[in-house]
Amino acid sequence: MEYEHFKYKGYGCDLDGTTYSTKGKRRTVIHHTGYQVITMYENKKAKQLRVHRFIYECVTGSEIAEGMFINHIDGNKANNSYENLELVTPSENTKHAFRTGLTKPMVGDMNGNARISADTVRNIIRDCIVEHSNILIGKKYNLDPKHISLIRHKKRWKFVFEEPEFLDYIPVKVNPNTVRQECPTTIENLATE
Repeated sequence: MEYEHFKYKGYGCDLDGTTYSTKGKRRTVIHHTGYQVITMYENKKAKQLRVHRFIYECVTGSEIAEGMFINHIDGNKANNSYENLELVTPSENTKHAFRTGLTKPMVGDMNGNARISADTVRNIIRDCIVEHSNILIGKKYNLDPKHISLIRHKKRWKFVFEEPEFLDYIPVKVNPNTVRQECPTTIENLATE
């Protein structure tokens, strides 16, 4: 045991992430969150600590400030080597989670801010393919034409464009004044298609 914890006397660690007590190497268990935890006893009361936080405090000799996080730099929650740990703000922690793939962005219907469903987006793309204008499609789905344009140009709902039906889709700029002159479409007709 190279580093003893400043608060939990008789408990410590090595730089490689191994935890110890005065009785020898300490066993860790995997918590339901995926992090390793260690059980300490202080005044005959058991307390569980996350191993990565425990190791960081042992090596630095100080308590982690309230609201701060300890990241696993490589994204591997089992790698508690001190070299793999870094102190970060909540914002940095969130960015790191997305960057390492620990957290996936909520896309499509899973995103609580979505006003439309993936099925509606598929229908919008189909309407774009037959060259209806953003204004006409927007009226059909009660959406702003700018939102239709973002879908048309693959700036929103990108995962839908990865589906086999839309892999060959190429955005076409449509002039609302010259839309399909050979087959004029009214909003009423479009709504029944």
